[in-house]
Amino acid sequence: MNSQAPVSAVSMKPTIEVLIGSPLSGEEARFLVRLCSDLTRFTDSDSFLVLANFEVPSDFKSRQVDFLVVGDSRRGLIELKCLRGPIFGGENGAWKLQDFSGQTVSYPGENPWNQTVQAKFALSDAMLEFCKSRADIPRPLNQSFYKEFDATVCIFPRIHPQSRITAGNFKAWVRGYDDFLPQFNKRKIDSSWTVAHWKRFAVEQLSLRPVGLQQAIDVDALVASDTVENYRVALKRSLKHLPPVKVWPKGQLYGKALVEELSKPENVTLVGPSGCGKSFHVSHALLSA
Repeated sequence: MNSQAPVSAVSMKPTIEVLIGSPLSGEEARFLVRLCSDLTRFTDSDSFLVLANFEVPSDFKSRQVDFLVVGDSRRGLIELKCLRGPIFGGENGAWKLQDFSGQTVSYPGENPWNQTVQAKFALSDAMLEFCKSRADIPRPLNQSFYKEFDATVCIFPRIHPQSRITAGNFKAWVRGYDDFLPQFNKRKIDSSWTVAHWKRFAVEQLSLRPVGLQQAIDVDALVASDTVENYRVALKRSLKHLPPVKVWPKGQLYGKALVEELSKPENVTLVGPSGCGKSFHVSHALLSA
């Protein structure tokens, strides 16, 4: 009797692509690393875009957005607040914090819930402007894009148990990070845009740039990466006008065969008289690399 081994499904980790307006540092950098790690471990989407640290132009007031996570069926704007003590506040009026000495002080900034709602509307307007200027970008399913993604004031690392703050509503939620990701995974939202549309919007409308995670959180790494890329582009430009390399008879280590030999992951010493084509062949080997 033939027996068959049981078939098990293999869960693939999602790919995560990061696009930034400018590099992150401090708490925002640590949050991005944690977010990317948790998206990889705890979600079932095939891919995510994480847009970070960018400005959304607006007719009234440009809005800074900390993070935007875009998946196939989940999308969420995140207004990050790294607050470790008790927090007190609602959807209107100023928020208050309890500092390390136990004193209640005013939160130094705009009401975070209202700030997040306004950022959501500004992003929706920018999306609408983008699709109106491009015939191949879909319009929103229901007049405005703000219904096609969530917005959350995310308290990181968690909301202090003595806090008394609003939970928010469909306009914008207020959650601790420990509650954000489960809710993000649970809520699927229909949208006319695919991840590819979001990426075009990020690059063409918001002028964001794709980077690796290390480049997103380390200015020196980003500068080094740019230096290498500029060198690669300059080298390619300088080599693209080379005459083509020829195929020589079999057994003669010249032309295409020599370029292939120079391209192997081995040390090679190329020796020959002046004018025999050493630089020409090395240049072709560089170009092929």
